[in-house]
Amino acid sequence: MSSDQQHLEAAIAALEAQRAILGDVVVEALLAPARAKLSAMNSPAAESEEAAQALRQVTILFVDVVGSTRLAQHLDPEAISAVMDDALTRGTVIVEAHLGRVLQYAGDNILAAFGAAAAREDDAERAVRCGMALLALGKALGLEVQSSHGQAGFDVRVGIHTGHVLLGGGVDAEGSIRGIAVNIAARMEQTAPAGGLRISHDTYAQVRGLFDVDEQEPLSVKGVDTPIRSYFVRGAKPHKFRGSTRGIEGVATRMIGREADFEALQAAFMRLFSARGCWP
Repeated sequence: MSSDQQHLEAAIAALEAQRAILGDVVVEALLAPARAKLSAMNSPAAESEEAAQALRQVTILFVDVVGSTRLAQHLDPEAISAVMDDALTRGTVIVEAHLGRVLQYAGDNILAAFGAAAAREDDAERAVRCGMALLALGKALGLEVQSSHGQAGFDVRVGIHTGHVLLGGGVDAEGSIRGIAVNIAARMEQTAPAGGLRISHDTYAQVRGLFDVDEQEPLSVKGVDTPIRSYFVRGAKPHKFRGSTRGIEGVATRMIGREADFEALQAAFMRLFSARGCWP
């Protein structure tokens, strides 16, 4: 039972104790709204709404369509609506194919989260791969718009950040996501160029070694005291060039209690090469 419920029950009991002094009419008039409120607080719906809220670490992705405003100046409302609906629908399919969850649509913008329903070790990696797939979609959409409507400049840009958020609750419980991490992800998207993907350092720390990136100048974000480090993602690295994504960045972790196993592995390696004559 919450403290609010306890306080309300105490207030009801105090009013009941004053029944002889205040009279039944007065007490019942005061108790009616208090009892109704307590009943609502104890209802399964209220409990489920409270349980629906969860504090999670997720990777947040914003994708924004670039050039839609200019395109709207040349097309009628029905045509621009069809173009945008197609773009958002195809973008949603890509997000869901990478196991992300679309939380909100805002005009020509999609807000999605990876790890909202269930946390996975590769949430950040899938979000970045999703971002790259969305950039490919943007290029395809641009060619289609130019072919169908004779207008260039239609594209997308993507921003990604990993951080803690509060999911669920509020007036829009299904798509509710709150926290400064959302602001940072939005800033990543807003400062990415058309056809570009910007990720924060918190996301980069989880995918380092998997993608080719270019570090950018730190960005100021409203509500954040320290400028945010970020990177432009140029593409995925070939598998053979990938480094480890585990451990602490810049720190090599040595094995403990595995000396005998490591020596046995080295000995087996040497025997294999000696037996097959693999020495140069």
